[in-house]
Amino acid sequence: MPSPASKRELRAGTLLGGKYKLRRQLRRGASGVLWAAINVATSREVALKLLLRPEPKACERLLREARAAGAL
Repeated sequence: MPSPASKRELRAGTLLGGKYKLRRQLRRGASGVLWAAINVATSREVALKLLLRPEPKACERLLREARAAGAL
């Protein structure tokens, strides 16, 4: 998921897209930040990877990763 909040600092408690509430940052890598979050509609815990630089190739790679993980 490309970062919708690339111009502001994210922190626990931030609501993204009216759907996901960030709980805690799990990791930070070269291409993005991985967060534990809650889907507020379902109360289900999810992992969100937010890109640091949402360039087209990085977005394509992230979509491939998400599709592969979703197929498990």
